[in-house]
Amino acid sequence: TNVNINKNREQDVFDVKLTINNYSPLKIIDLTTRIFINDKMYAQGFMNIGPWSSEIKEFSCKPDGDGLITGYAEILSNQSSAEDQLYVDNIRHFLINKKSDVKALLIDGDPGVNIYKSETFYIDNALSPGDESSINIKPRVCNVSEFESANLNDFDLLILCNVESVSRSKISELEEFVSKEGSILFTLGNKTKADYYNTHLINILPCTLRSVKVLESDSTSNMDDYTAPRSTFFKRPEKSNIFYNIFADLSDDDIINANFQKIFLIDPDYTFDSGLEYKDSSLFKDVQKASKGSVLLSFSNSLPAIIVKKQGNGLTAVFASTIDRDWNNFSINPIFLPVIQQLCRKLTSLLDFNEYKTDIFVNNEWEIPEDFLLDLNGNKIDSILINRPYGITETMLINND
Repeated sequence: TNVNINKNREQDVFDVKLTINNYSPLKIIDLTTRIFINDKMYAQGFMNIGPWSSEIKEFSCKPDGDGLITGYAEILSNQSSAEDQLYVDNIRHFLINKKSDVKALLIDGDPGVNIYKSETFYIDNALSPGDESSINIKPRVCNVSEFESANLNDFDLLILCNVESVSRSKISELEEFVSKEGSILFTLGNKTKADYYNTHLINILPCTLRSVKVLESDSTSNMDDYTAPRSTFFKRPEKSNIFYNIFADLSDDDIINANFQKIFLIDPDYTFDSGLEYKDSSLFKDVQKASKGSVLLSFSNSLPAIIVKKQGNGLTAVFASTIDRDWNNFSINPIFLPVIQQLCRKLTSLLDFNEYKTDIFVNNEWEIPEDFLLDLNGNKIDSILINRPYGITETMLINND
C-alpha cells in the first residue's frame, strides 16, 4: 500500500490516494480499505484487485482542527490470520498539513536601483511563484532601516540577505525570536563581514564564517560568462536527505549548470546530517542537539553549502553564497525554486510527511542506514532479523566490510 496526500481545490479538503498492490496469483475480491483521521475511522471502501496487479482508491476528507493532522490508511485482509500474520504491513501512516500560512520577512541588505539587481528579487519570487497551493509561505520585503522598526512577532521566518549589520537592540530581538520557535536564514555576499557575524551574531549563527573563496573556473572562461563550464556546483545528496527527490529528477548537466564562482568558507565545526529530523513534533528528533551545525547540502568540492542548527526552540541556517546573481547563477537555474522552497519548509516545519518518510515496498531496494548497524554501545552488528508476512522470521547476515 502506498499513500499520497494532495490539497484539493476546495478549502481545507485533502485527497487521500491509496495504491494497493496484489503480489499473489489470486484475485482479491471486496478488499476493505479504510482511512483514519486522528485515530477515528473517517471513511471506508471496497475494491477488487487482479492477480499481480494494483488498483487505486481515492478518498476526500476535510479533517477538523489546525496544524498537523495524523492519519493512517488500513486494508483488512480477507485472508485467514494464519496466512497474513504481519499486520503492520497493512497500514500506512500519513500527515495532513493544515498549518496556517507562514509569514516571512526578507531583509534586503543590498537593494538595487533596478529591481532585478536587488538582493531579495529571486528569493521573493521563489516563495511567491503564483501557485498558492505550492507553498504556504507569504513573503514580505524590507530594507535594513525598515527592519529596525519591524515587529518580529508578526513573522515566523526571517531571511537576512547580505545584511552588513543591525543594531544591538535588534540583535537582542533576533535572539529572543529564535528562542520562541522563530527561524532565521542568512544568505551571504560582499557586505557580509565574517568578524562582525562571528562576534555579534554568535548566539544565533549556526556556524563560524571564515573568508570568501574565489572558486576555480574554466581557464578560458570569463567570470561573467555563466554559460562557461564551472568546477563547483551542488553535490547530489544522499537518499535520506530532504533534497534528494529534487536532485533525483535532474540530470548531471542540470546540476552542473547551477555553478558558483564565490562562496564563504566555514569553519569545520559542523557535522553531516541527513536533515530528516522534524522540529515541532514529538514524533521526530531535534535537528541538532549538539553545539555543532548540520550540513544539509554540499558543493561538489565537499564544502558546505547549507548549514542548519537548532537554536532555542527555532532553527537558523546559512547559505554559503549569495542568493542573487553576484557570486553564482543558482538563482536563474530551475533548481533554485524547489531547493529554496524545501529549505524554507524545513525551517518553518512545513515539510510534508511524504517528503522525508520513506516506506520500503516489494521489489524496491533499501540501503540500510549506518545507525541501524550499531548496537546500543555503538558497536557494529553482524545480523538483523526479518519478519515475513506469513509469520516466518529469518536472519540476514551483514557484511560490515
